[in-house]
Amino acid sequence: MLFWLLVGHAVADFPLQAGPMAAEKCRRSTSELQKSVPWYYWLTAHAVIHGGAVFWATGSLVLGLAET
Repeated sequence: MLFWLLVGHAVADFPLQAGPMAAEKCRRSTSELQKSVPWYYWLTAHAVIHGGAVFWATGSLVLGLAET
């Protein structure tokens, strides 16, 4: 299970994290996109992706929600 959690983390941090998400989840970003979509939306989306990866690896909704 540890292996699948590590794989899920790697997949959630690299291929599933779009370029804008990586930059815009920082609240100090000053890009034009940040003006229309607040940083906390990007950060929440990233957290949900990680929670989904934990749910996928463990099959536990409780652990997936805790990760989110």
